[in-house]
Amino acid sequence: MQMYTLAGRSIGQDEFMRAVQISTGHQLSEHLVHTLFQIFDKDGDNRLSHVEFIGVMKDRINRGFRCRPTSHSGWTGFKKCVRTQIRISQESS
Repeated sequence: MQMYTLAGRSIGQDEFMRAVQISTGHQLSEHLVHTLFQIFDKDGDNRLSHVEFIGVMKDRINRGFRCRPTSHSGWTGFKKCVRTQIRISQESS
């Protein structure tokens, strides 16, 4: 994404699949890439820009996905995360 941003271009689904394969060695399914573009492509041009990508990632953080319990998993980890988010919310109010 950074290379396309520096070039002032957005990226299509085929280019995205190729970039992921080159940079990670993993082949993504067309269905997964299509789903990612449905989530990230805010203007509906079937191309993904750096601004769109970063916007969704920042929104993800704002929705509370920053809590990742390391010492617990499952239900215990979920409860710990909820308690942490409630405490943060109460402190900021």
